[in-house]
Amino acid sequence: LEALRVELCDDEVESLSAFDPLTGEVIRKLPRFTFYPKSHYVTPRETLLEAVDQIKAELKERLDYLRNNNKLVEAQRLEQRTRFDLEMILELGYCNGIENYSRYLSGRAPGEPPPTLYDYLPANSLLVIDESHVSVPQVGAMFKGDRSRKETLGEYGFRLPSALDNRPLRFE
Repeated sequence: LEALRVELCDDEVESLSAFDPLTGEVIRKLPRFTFYPKSHYVTPRETLLEAVDQIKAELKERLDYLRNNNKLVEAQRLEQRTRFDLEMILELGYCNGIENYSRYLSGRAPGEPPPTLYDYLPANSLLVIDESHVSVPQVGAMFKGDRSRKETLGEYGFRLPSALDNRPLRFE
């Protein structure tokens, strides 16, 4: 087991070394080290706070619906899970399953498709789909399967309805 020691002088890295975390003994000096993020979803704090407020509003609305329809277990499950997610978002900037809140984090309207690689292509780009007789129906099936799964998760209090907006694309 190794740990990384980063020695700083003001705001500059002086040295990097791998060391034994139990003994503190330096195993070897490192010329460089690459850090990989646990999550690639980096969002400004202000955006997170706005998203949390919107998620809380949707949660309240959904809890009212579930309780009014005597779905108390589902309401409890949804409230517990969502409040835990919100706490993680506020403390760490992310939570497991953060993609289910992507509508709020990206500022999209309900039903609007999520951003994809296509959004970064120039307007006059040509996209060729090889084996389209196979892949196009698969895209349709992927959308339907994802929607069915998320509707079930929402119905039983595992996710808010807005999770439906984080979905595969479909041909429209």
